[in-house]
Amino acid sequence: MINDPNPPKPALILKEIPAIILEVKKAHEQLKNYEKDFEERTKKFSNLTQTMTVNFECSLTREPIKYAVFLAECFKSFKHYDSIIDLEQFLKLNYSSTAQQATKVFSCPICKTQTKFENIEQAFFPHLIINQLRSKCGELPQHMMYNFADKTFYPLHKGKMGNLQNAYFEQIAKLMKKEIRPQSQFYQIAQSLNEHFSFLFYNNCSLSSIKVMIPVRSQKCNHFEVYDLTALLYHFDKKEKQFKCKRPECKSIINEDDLCLDKDLFNSCLKSYSFRFSFIYNKDKRQLEDILEEKQDINLVKYRQFNKASEYLNYQSKIYKLVDQIYTSPLNQDRTEEFYTKHTVDQIASEKLEFKFCQFTGQRIELPCRCIRCEQIQTCDLRYMSCILNQFQNPAETKMVGNVIDSCPLCKNPFTKKVKPKDIALNEQVYVDVKMMNFITITTGFLNINKKDFINFLNNKLISKVIVKNDQESILKGKQAITTIKLKCPISKLKILRPIRGNNCIHPQPFEQGIIDLHQDGEIDLNQMNCPICETKFDYFIEDNFLKDQLQIFYSQNLEECDSVRLNIMNDKISIKPRNQ
Repeated sequence: MINDPNPPKPALILKEIPAIILEVKKAHEQLKNYEKDFEERTKKFSNLTQTMTVNFECSLTREPIKYAVFLAECFKSFKHYDSIIDLEQFLKLNYSSTAQQATKVFSCPICKTQTKFENIEQAFFPHLIINQLRSKCGELPQHMMYNFADKTFYPLHKGKMGNLQNAYFEQIAKLMKKEIRPQSQFYQIAQSLNEHFSFLFYNNCSLSSIKVMIPVRSQKCNHFEVYDLTALLYHFDKKEKQFKCKRPECKSIINEDDLCLDKDLFNSCLKSYSFRFSFIYNKDKRQLEDILEEKQDINLVKYRQFNKASEYLNYQSKIYKLVDQIYTSPLNQDRTEEFYTKHTVDQIASEKLEFKFCQFTGQRIELPCRCIRCEQIQTCDLRYMSCILNQFQNPAETKMVGNVIDSCPLCKNPFTKKVKPKDIALNEQVYVDVKMMNFITITTGFLNINKKDFINFLNNKLISKVIVKNDQESILKGKQAITTIKLKCPISKLKILRPIRGNNCIHPQPFEQGIIDLHQDGEIDLNQMNCPICETKFDYFIEDNFLKDQLQIFYSQNLEECDSVRLNIMNDKISIKPRNQ
């Protein structure tokens, strides 16, 4: 038998991408002195720039990064530090066929440097900074600023607030380096307040009502609510250097030197979706969780059916990626301004408008949106609209959809596909109404959202909701005194039926609660007004039920009108008589 001098090579077995990724990651865990090598590479680039903006997008596909790598030769020769390659996406493009896997060389698609290797794990080095940051984020990571000098990082605002973040870079860097105070952290506050139940927490800035990116509060504050650092720095810079905490129950003075980062909330913000404002505090786990981690999003469930939990999660991931893309677009501000320039406040006031519930899902409208062809003020929630956009983009997914829609559900105008370069991309055919979303955000209490207040908001007359608390004792209770009060409100001149006082007021004279309605109608501004009697600031109002009950008795027994009455206060009793008696 004659031996063949050139026997055929055994057929190459195609390796699956997930198996290759595991091999590469396992090999990276065994690398020695890699952190030192990476540090040297970092120093070279940090000499050129102090910071790096991280957008967590693969430079090849613009898809989200899962595991960032360098090609080996690019790493060794210090090339393209801020260009990021995702391992999985690179392998799908360059190592997914038997022909590709037979080669032992990669050409970098960014700089064309060639990397030769025997084993696939030798071809890559991990990007330590990106992967460390990625591990702290959720499914759709937000853009971040990384500081090479002190290794601090924080998520970035979009648009105008993002520009302000850049302007206040030094102040932000200073705070991020501050020592964390345990007693100022969310979970420690929950323990100190003895919170043994789960509750909903809205991550809105107590000053500006925007979503908080860098959560801070005064070291003396002992409440959950926080401020956005960028919004505070702008306020200190343009308005006042310090102010009393905006939370009604808090007496702390907010100034730049006294601020402290809430690391618990900061870490939760990193993992949350960019378009979400709310968390659930899980009493059992003693941690904050995105509300959508606890249950299915009804906006998605109303649109289509799901047979398995995995099917829902895959769909949610796809829809939320589209929601995030639209929500974070700078076009939202421009399109909103165009709409309200074109439509007058009087026109909007004459239209029928449903603020609270989406007409298609019955759920709360949290992300009000419309298409660029809509002429009416009515909106629906962006998550529902994104389901329609996804279906239009992927016709094969219509099987599980009860009612196939290929047009805007509000105006019925059809969506269009991008065929030519000048055509509008599908995700740019819908925008978030920024003004309406801001109004919904600053309105205290879901039940208080109404069209009348929105019109005042558009006219810059509505400031913010004024809080009236009825769970605090009257300042009159327990005292022994004889004093006189007027029965006409010093502010509104209305008859006092529901007596209230400012939280800082210690005088017997009350006001009529009707001043709250005047505030909401834009006729007066209680936020800018001081008490006409003691000149203190109104942070919130306290209803005096102790006096209210006695006034009702007095009015029922005295038919004649009188301008003022005499109060005889003895411990827990009040007797009221006309002043001339």
